[in-house]
Amino acid sequence: MLLAGPRLDTEQLSIFLGTGFVLTFQEQPNGDCFDAVRERIRKNQTRIRSAGADYLAYSILDAVVDNYFPALECYGEQLEELEQEVVTQPARGTLGKIHELKRDLLGIRRAIWPAREALNSLVRDETTFITRDTRTYLRDCYDHAVRIIDIVETDRETASGLLETYL
Repeated sequence: MLLAGPRLDTEQLSIFLGTGFVLTFQEQPNGDCFDAVRERIRKNQTRIRSAGADYLAYSILDAVVDNYFPALECYGEQLEELEQEVVTQPARGTLGKIHELKRDLLGIRRAIWPAREALNSLVRDETTFITRDTRTYLRDCYDHAVRIIDIVETDRETASGLLETYL
């Protein structure tokens, strides 16, 4: 799971799905991406309350995956700023900024890759815990994870190009 902040901060999230229950464990008690899921649970007339545990698990996974997009947008903006800096006013600190950005993007890739594989398994493998309807939602979540990996790879290539230009 990716946490918002000035620096890349990831934490492990474990989800157990069984008949009629979802159990989650996370490292930090605060600052997560589940506020929207919690709010939907609090409201009486929402699908998350009437659907099964598999839909709740999907909602949690979807919140985690969708949390990557705002972070990647910030990294995209940093890339644009670095590109401007490399072209107009390269300084000693520019090289460090490029390396830090590349390291963060690699960290994101390492965090999302296992999630993508887990989502693929949930979509592909037949199980009694996940209904056909929820599998459709999980497929969309999987597509988002693939898209995140594509964005990360593109940003990493851009950062490598900036490094070459700087050097």
